Amino acid sequence: MITLITDRLICKKSLLVKIEELINEKRIDQIILREKDLDDEKLYNLYLEIEKITKNSHVNLIVNTSLAFAKKYDLKKIHLSQRNFKKLSTKKALKDLSFGISVHSMKEIKSALKFEPDYLIVSPVFKTNCKRGQKPLGIGFLKEVQSNTNIPLIALGGINDEKINQLKQLNINNMAMRSYLLL
Repeated sequence: MITLITDRLICKKSLLVKIEELINEKRIDQIILREKDLDDEKLYNLYLEIEKITKNSHVNLIVNTSLAFAKKYDLKKIHLSQRNFKKLSTKKALKDLSFGISVHSMKEIKSALKFEPDYLIVSPVFKTNCKRGQKPLGIGFLKEVQSNTNIPLIALGGINDEKINQLKQLNINNMAMRSYLLL
């Protein structure tokens, strides 16, 4: 499964046009709408535009947001950053939602697993410009986590053609990308 993490600010063409191209080329299976600079109304309007594009496709649409945003707009699929995840007090708050959580260490993974997410995005797996100065977790870390949990893991960070092949050879088939798909 290939997940597109959106960032319209780095996209060389319109984000909506690029998403349509990626769907038509069957290059993505899932989109996580992650536009941190937009206010709630603009983010929701962009969500609605992307939802129109994905509606009759095989592509799953998720919003990287807060629980408050999800409730405000009655969303059923969200992705939580560590910042938004740490604001939660109980897993009851996520009842009736499909959700994933970004994790960057074993400590964060253990904390996230208590909330029974549908998936975890593990990053950065490889060196990446998006997380400059942050030491990559590496494939070994990802494989270790994979062998100790039943929750699907999605590798993120520094993934390109070479890394895709490397991950697939190790039966790691869930990957998320931003720059590689948008540039």
